[in-house]
Parts: sequence; C-alpha cells; structure tokens
Amino acid sequence: MGCLFVHDFRSYNRDGEVYTGNLSYEIWRERYIKYFGSVKVLNRTEDMNNSDSPTKYVKASGPNVEFLNVIDDFSPVRFVKNYCNYKKIVYDYVDDSQYVIIRLDSFLGLIAAKRCRETGKKYMIEVVGCVWDSFWNKGMYGKVAAYPLFKRMQREIKLAPYVVYVTEKFLQARYPTNGKNTNISNVLLSEHDDALLAKRLERIEKQYRDKANYQIVTVASVSVRYKGQDSVIKALGDLKMRGCTNFIYHLIGVGDQSYLKSIAKDNDVEDQVIFHGGMKHDDVIAFLDKCDIYIQPSKQEGLPRALIEGMSRGMICLGTNIAGIPELLEKGMLFSVRAKNYLEISKHFQEIDKDLYIRQAKRNFIEAQKYEANILEMRRDRFFTEFRDS
Repeated sequence: MGCLFVHDFRSYNRDGEVYTGNLSYEIWRERYIKYFGSVKVLNRTEDMNNSDSPTKYVKASGPNVEFLNVIDDFSPVRFVKNYCNYKKIVYDYVDDSQYVIIRLDSFLGLIAAKRCRETGKKYMIEVVGCVWDSFWNKGMYGKVAAYPLFKRMQREIKLAPYVVYVTEKFLQARYPTNGKNTNISNVLLSEHDDALLAKRLERIEKQYRDKANYQIVTVASVSVRYKGQDSVIKALGDLKMRGCTNFIYHLIGVGDQSYLKSIAKDNDVEDQVIFHGGMKHDDVIAFLDKCDIYIQPSKQEGLPRALIEGMSRGMICLGTNIAGIPELLEKGMLFSVRAKNYLEISKHFQEIDKDLYIRQAKRNFIEAQKYEANILEMRRDRFFTEFRDS
C-alpha cells in the first residue's frame, strides 16, 4: 500500500542514516506507517556537514520509511529558477502513489496538491502554518510573494477532500475547507503526572527563598529570524539598563548563531545569553524542568510544540499574539510582533512575581492536558482510518 509524504522540511544524510530537526522515526512509525504500511518522504535534503554532529538532530530513518533524497535544499529563489524540474519530480512521485499526505505551507506541497486534484489521487492536507505570516516576515521579496502564495494555499485547502489543522481556530479561519476536517496538534504529550506540578511548585518556593535568577528558554532554530529570539535578547538589554540582570536566556536549536550573538553583544548581555545548539527531545524536556519561563517570540507559527511542552511542565509561559499561540495562553501573557516589542517583553519580565508564577504554573499544567497522546491519538485514528478506507 504505502503513502507519499510531501513537505519542504530539511533532512540531513550521514553514513546511510537520515536525521531531522524534530521528525523522529517514531513519528513516521506512529502517524503514517501505522496506517499505510510504509511511507516515502519527498522533501529538501542535503548531506550533513562533516563538522556537524548527528547528536544535534533526531534520527528519522528506520524500517518502512524511505527518504527519496531527490530534491536539494533549495532556497525560494532557487525554487523559482528550477521550478520545472521540481514540478516534474513531484508529479512523477504523486502519480506513482496510492495515498498522498501533503503538509502545508510548503512549495512542494502546493505542487503535489494541484497534481492530486488533477489526477483524482486520494490525498490529505495537514495545515501546520500560515504562508502569509511566513513570507511577510522575509523581507521585500517575501512581501511580494506572500499574497499569491496565500491565495494559492487557500485554494488548495478549500478544495482538498481531507484536511487536518494543528490549531483549533486560527488556521481554520484563514484557510477554510469544503472537505472533511479535524484539528489534531502535532504535539503528543505523555499522560500527565501530578508529581510534575508538585515539583514545579517546590522549585518556585526555592526560587524566591534563594532569590535565584530566572531561567528563560526558547526552543527554535537560531538561524530563522522570524523565530524572534532577538526581541528577547533586546529585552534583556533594556532590563540591564534599568539595573535588572537576574534573567538568563537559554536558546536551544540548530543553526547559525552569529546574528543573535551580535544582538547580545550590541545589548551588552553576552553573559546572560547561552546557546545550547540542538538537543534530543528527551533532553529538551529535562532542560525545561530546570527553567522558569518559556517564551515563544515567533512572528510566524502554527501551534508551537515546545510552548505546549513548557506548559505541561508547569512553566510560566509568554508568547506573541499570532497564529495558534492565543489559543494556548491567557491574554495577559501575550505580546505583539511590532518592531519594539522587546519593551513589552521587558515589562512582562518585570511583572513576574511569586503569585503570578504559581497561578500560571497551575493554569498551564491543566491546559496542556488536552494535548495528551491518548486524547489526540483517538482523534487521529478515526480520521486517518476514514481517509484510508474511504
């Protein structure tokens, strides 16, 4: 049987194995192989740099998943220049597949969706992000491309027979569909353990008893500027000018650190900003338990997995008022994406006290329970089984 999975995410090849930023083999096995027997993956790919370490990524290869490795790690400009070649590759693999799973937003996904419609192929679209938000935040060329890509994505989703959204409301409002649809987050939390909240409350008591520094963390690529970590670093600079230096910012994520390091230097907070590189998922979870504040400063998102994981660990959480983030956090814990939003972030940090921390820890821990695996897997199982057997 088998299915074809199409998306623009990057994978890296090393010694016959394939690695990705967060799409581990377990995800392929539980979400796709479980229903279709096997999966072929059509995505952007490149050989891992010899100076890079596979431990920064998660292993994605394994039985019954085949990374096709036929499309290079293109940029938007390179995609336009070589469009006909990419189109032929996508068409050939779509035509040869019984089922197609398309993840949007993505260039390859839009091509695949159009071909599926033309040929009557059985396909499903997973909507994980907004192409308008993504491209509007990529400079002048991005602003030019944002509207036509937005309308194209709207059209493909409206006409798709099956659609899965990762949000409850946001992406559904921007990209409505006439097809069968459901909302299933990409986050699958283990069953909640009340002991986690108890440990968090103990940490809070110790935090204020010892007058310890607040440990802040963001999990995201450090080379993608729309992830917004620069705003947090600038907020630390603003706080330092006010005589407040009790915030340490940890950045977990792969990518070129040079831009963010320059922002830290310009704001004289290099000693308050720590880069950890990539981490395995289990190590990320363990690290969250050592931190106090999770912040998602993104200018473009779907429903951020790491933010929900931070909530599930009883952390106090902050985020921008875009995409699915307002579905997760209280209004008072949100800030804008405007140019000087670092002043808003600075104000949020200054307002954190023990009572707020405890209240948000309890609230977030409870709210995150709706993303537990047993709840979402039941919904996924019904929808994917109906798609496969229809």
